[in-house]
Amino acid sequence: DRCKLNVPDDALLLEFAAALKSDFIQEQEQLRRKVNILAKVLDLSKPVVNLLAAMPLAAAEYAMKCFQLEERAPGVYAALLPEEKKDGDGETVVEELPRFLNVKDDARRTTGRLESWDSERGFGFIIEENDTSEMPVNIFVHRTNLMGGAPGFPVDLQQGRRISFLPGFQDGRPRAMSAAMIDDEYNVDHVHLRKPKKPKGNEALKEKKLARVREEIAREDHPLSKSFLQFLVTTEVQAVVQEKRQDGEAWFRTLGLLKLGPGRRDDVLWRKEIERRVDIFMEKTASPMTKKDMDFRCKRFLMEFCTKYNVIRVSEALALVEKSTAGKTREEVRSWPAYVATLLRRFDPEISIDRKPKAEAKKPAGKEGEKADKKDEWKDWREEKEWKEESPSEASVEGSDEETFVPSTAAPGAEFAFQ
Repeated sequence: DRCKLNVPDDALLLEFAAALKSDFIQEQEQLRRKVNILAKVLDLSKPVVNLLAAMPLAAAEYAMKCFQLEERAPGVYAALLPEEKKDGDGETVVEELPRFLNVKDDARRTTGRLESWDSERGFGFIIEENDTSEMPVNIFVHRTNLMGGAPGFPVDLQQGRRISFLPGFQDGRPRAMSAAMIDDEYNVDHVHLRKPKKPKGNEALKEKKLARVREEIAREDHPLSKSFLQFLVTTEVQAVVQEKRQDGEAWFRTLGLLKLGPGRRDDVLWRKEIERRVDIFMEKTASPMTKKDMDFRCKRFLMEFCTKYNVIRVSEALALVEKSTAGKTREEVRSWPAYVATLLRRFDPEISIDRKPKAEAKKPAGKEGEKADKKDEWKDWREEKEWKEESPSEASVEGSDEETFVPSTAAPGAEFAFQ
């Protein structure tokens, strides 16, 4: 699929440079190199290469790491695949979970308490019951590793509940596998034993894609490539693919290529994309600005542009700032941070970084008013700390040319595409 972005001409170079330096594009380049090396060493077929290249980098690395070969004869290798039951048509049989399950006698499992759980992002942390240290280890648990979960029908854990899980490791940290809520008698909660329903919507589309891969497996003549394809469509690998794909989708949301869902926005990623564009702007700009001129207030404006539009709007704003400051010297402007903030404010008058609208009622007098002021100051300080920038002084912009500043309208969009 080709993703097309409409970018105004003035912001085209900045946005294109930011896209090339983004983590997503850099990971795609790393993935391409690793897949090509693997395909050359193992003589893999094109369907395997295409399927690996379509995965997130972390998921493809996981698949490459877990794919095991056994030397059955000198120079003859065969893949070790997880055993899956097949029906008469060759389809994988998903065993239904029992209506009642007790895990008390399972020596492989351990128990703990759910310390926290984020239902929007689908992960939390468990503390083992036998961990009596002053700083107990937080064991990561993800929704994809919960017992009874199915694509499109997630299971949510409840904070404070007792959890039974298989200890494991992934990405170098402890991770709970096959986790489930239990009672005092070690009986698994009924939410983990429900019968999975048929996939709908996007999940049905994923099933169609996997069905096409299974058709490729049936036509594959190369034994090792066929084994690799069979491994890539296993439940274990596909669960990692779905988990890691969320990172790439978050980047597409910053560009406006995917709609922002009801879940919480990843502000860390958005700030990172803003910082990347500011850095590129400072490297290539012809204006006398320095990075200190882009202070906390200016970045608050840029963050508001992202909230209302997307990060492309940030590139548009920076292009306009460069156009308005290119012919100036440092001495012509009394306070550059205040001047840049004024330019950004006039770039989009509908955007405001004020905490409260002007028409709002006055704060209560006395101690209640003081508490409200301190609360606002604390909120501002936390946001400023996250940007890792010092708070700007309330400098005047008198003497600057801002009264002659007229924001230009967006030029007809140029279009670029990336695979």
